[in-house]
Formats: sequence, structure tokens, C-alpha cells
Amino acid sequence: MHFMKIALPVLALSALLAGCKEEAKSVDWYKENRSELAKVYQKCVASGDDSDNCKNAKQAHYDIQQKDAPVTQFH
Repeated sequence: MHFMKIALPVLALSALLAGCKEEAKSVDWYKENRSELAKVYQKCVASGDDSDNCKNAKQAHYDIQQKDAPVTQFH
């Protein structure tokens, strides 16, 4: 019985926290929302986080940096 008094609140709290996970923004969303991209990208680089949001922000940042990059010509 003592186990149930501890386990039930722990399980309830775990379920509650699992539902609070932030939904990942897409790469295209970050490309269209540059100010948010800058904030998230800096936070991800500083923390080393590899969440879906960080992966998408890093990809958007890379895509933007490469958009007008010169293409090397091999002759």
C-alpha cells in the first residue's frame, strides 16, 4: 500500500510532464521566422542540444548560409 502512495503521484507527474513537450518547428518555419531562428540556433549551439527543434534550426541556418554561396568550378 505504501508503494502505491508513492508510485501513483510519480506516474501522474510523469504523464503530465510528457504532455508538455514543445512541438518541433519545421525547417521552413525557421527560414520564415528569422528572429526566432537566431534565438533558437544560438541556444542550441551554446547548450549542445540535439532536439528536433535544434536539428531543424541548424538545418535552416545552414540552408540560409548556403543559399547564395559561390559554387566552386572544377575545370
